[in-house]
Order: sequence, then structure tokens, then C-alpha cells
Amino acid sequence: MSVEALAAAIWRALDLLARVRADAEHVAGLLGEARDAYAAVLYGANDPEAKQLPVSASQAAEAATAVHGPLRTVDESLRAYLHELGATGRDPTTPPRRPDPTPAPAPTAPGVPAPDGSRYPTEAAWCVDMLPCRVRAGQPSTAPWASPTAVSCH
Repeated sequence: MSVEALAAAIWRALDLLARVRADAEHVAGLLGEARDAYAAVLYGANDPEAKQLPVSASQAAEAATAVHGPLRTVDESLRAYLHELGATGRDPTTPPRRPDPTPAPAPTAPGVPAPDGSRYPTEAAWCVDMLPCRVRAGQPSTAPWASPTAVSCH
């Protein structure tokens, strides 16, 4: 295999590594959302297996995040090898590397979501549907006791 062909193969591997890192970040975010959903739905459950679901989702999210270090090491090693080969530029026959995707959304605040979109502490999961909605400025209230100029919670 020629140096040029080897460099092109390494560039393809680097592109794939970048995609894998982005996908792992996305997966970690989704697992965090699943953990929050499990915690809200299963709060107060007596089933020990059900109580384990949020913990398992957290562990899976941590595992998805933990893959970044080893992938970064592989990336650095491949780039060092390219440098040793003297092939520091991208092979013109290889398509340019896809830009890193938008970072995964920041993890949501701890707690459980309320129907109005606000969040309450996890301890309140059992009664979140009964709690009054949070006040949101600039919107008319739909509560029957509110004045027409009151702010809405929906």
C-alpha cells in the first residue's frame, strides 16, 4: 500500500471517529432524558426492579460519555502516525471531513417535568400533576379565580 493510500485510509478512520464521538454524545443526552422520564414515572414504586431503571440509565449515559477519552487517544495516535508518514494534509481524493455536529443539548435540570414545562424536585414526582403551575410573565391566566390581567401558567 502506498503512503498516499494509507493516509487516505487514516483520514477516513478519523472521519468515522469524529462521527462516533458525536453519536456517543447524542446517546448520552438521550439516556439522561430517559433517566429523568423513568424517575418521574416510577417515583414511589415499590418494585425494586423498577427503581433500578433510572440508575441503569444513568450508568449507561456515563458509559457513553466515558468512550470519549479512548476515542480521543485513538484520534491523537492516528494523527501522530500521519505526521510520521509526512502526510499531514488531507488526500484530495477524500471528501472533506464533516464538521462536528451541534453539541448535544445540555442535560436537563434535575427533577421531574410538570405539565406546564417547569421542573419540580424529584421528591415531588408523586404530586407534580396536582401542584399549581408556575407563573410565566406576559401570558394571560387561564385560572378561573385570576383577574384578566394576571399572568398565565400555561
